[in-house]
Amino acid sequence: MIRLSAHDQTVELAWSDDTDHIPQRIAENQDWYERPLLDHIYETAGEGAIVDVGAHIGNHTLWFAGIMRRRVLAFEPHPASYIQLVANVDANGLRHLVETRGCAVGAEPGTARLEYVGATNLGSATYRPDPQGTTPVTTLDIASVELGRVAAVKIDVEGAEVDVLEGAKTLIAEQHPLLYVEDRDDTLTAVHVLMDAYGYERFGVWGKTPMTGWKPK
Repeated sequence: MIRLSAHDQTVELAWSDDTDHIPQRIAENQDWYERPLLDHIYETAGEGAIVDVGAHIGNHTLWFAGIMRRRVLAFEPHPASYIQLVANVDANGLRHLVETRGCAVGAEPGTARLEYVGATNLGSATYRPDPQGTTPVTTLDIASVELGRVAAVKIDVEGAEVDVLEGAKTLIAEQHPLLYVEDRDDTLTAVHVLMDAYGYERFGVWGKTPMTGWKPK
């Protein structure tokens, strides 16, 4: 467990697997994972809730709720990561701000199968639509109906970015939230084409992955 502070707020983040990539980076740096990105969202996001798609153990979720004091809807389909996410939310007394869902987010509701890239990087787990899968799938258009105003959406889903965005057409068209989307070589072109169709433009890039920020033109 580690205590993480920012902007006069402090939370505790715990994990159960010391070999996992993201907790290792947090422990090494004694700081939030993707801190520059988080600081940017703190400074930029307007009023409203924040959606964390691919929440892992809760690094970003705890920032959004514990540091920014925003209402958060957090999705994490990996069972072990989801258990830790829920534990971190509850340990920090943030259940009144955070709704957690142990499911995937895609282009349409259904089921999916999880795929594991590596045992030492649970954050790299992804999912593929599969009628025989055991992981439930929802869409952002469905899940965000009762959230009210959505200020920003962070999407880190290891290759399923286009599916998530396609399932958020209504949310994006009606609310124009800031979007922070992981750039991957295999989905980069498709994401950029879709963002152009949605009337969005890039306004920043953070990290080695990297994460790209998108805003309405």
